[in-house]
Amino acid sequence: MSCTDLKDATNNFSENNVIGQGKIGMLYKAALPSGNLFAVKKLHNCRILEEQFVLELKTLGSLRHVNLLQLLGFSITSKQWLLVYKYMPNGNLYDWLHPMEGQAKIMEWTVRFKVAIGLARGLAWLHQDCSTFAKEDVYGFGVVLLELITGVDSSRMTSSSNSLLNEWISHLLTSSKIYDAIDKYLVGQGFDDEIFQLLKVACHCVDSIPDRRPTMHQVYKDIRAMRERCGQIVDSEILVQHHEIHPPSSKGKSVDIEMA
Repeated sequence: MSCTDLKDATNNFSENNVIGQGKIGMLYKAALPSGNLFAVKKLHNCRILEEQFVLELKTLGSLRHVNLLQLLGFSITSKQWLLVYKYMPNGNLYDWLHPMEGQAKIMEWTVRFKVAIGLARGLAWLHQDCSTFAKEDVYGFGVVLLELITGVDSSRMTSSSNSLLNEWISHLLTSSKIYDAIDKYLVGQGFDDEIFQLLKVACHCVDSIPDRRPTMHQVYKDIRAMRERCGQIVDSEILVQHHEIHPPSSKGKSVDIEMA
């Protein structure tokens, strides 16, 4: 895609168009003259990110899954590396879990659980044909689960060493004040048992010893079983629950997976 067109669509990568920030770059809201919206990730100016750029092109560029963000295109110049994605109008998870003062955004537990199982399904699908990066993905997923449950900014968790994080988790599971760690908006809403079960899954995922962490396929099965026990599974899922995880196509063909 044209770098010039992408610059125009983001108003020359204006701060007013920033919708997210990650470890490898900034994400901008972009608009075409037609009014169509999309998102542009501008990678930080660092050559060591070339591998990450190529990895995203190979994975998101050739795969289609309901729980994977769709990659639409890219642009490479001597100074800029840009990735273009489908725009997600509901915003990002961080803003929902950490609303600015005065905002009324509160993510209910049923929505948080849906986010968790959707993310688990997408990662399990990817890992069926993947032999690298898997344990790191499981760890990252566990951190997201902890953020969904506690409401604590994940950057505060990962800024500490693995040993400190696991020390905190060990204390969390054995403390009589475990309710104090759960997001105050979730306590007493009728989902306490489910929250504790998912907390245990999260703790296994962030185990300091990678070989003790479960696979994403096992994590997805465990979370789906929780959903079934709580009666949150719909008829359409019952029909396909034994076939919903399929390995990615080795030839890069699109693979349709059922909607949750």
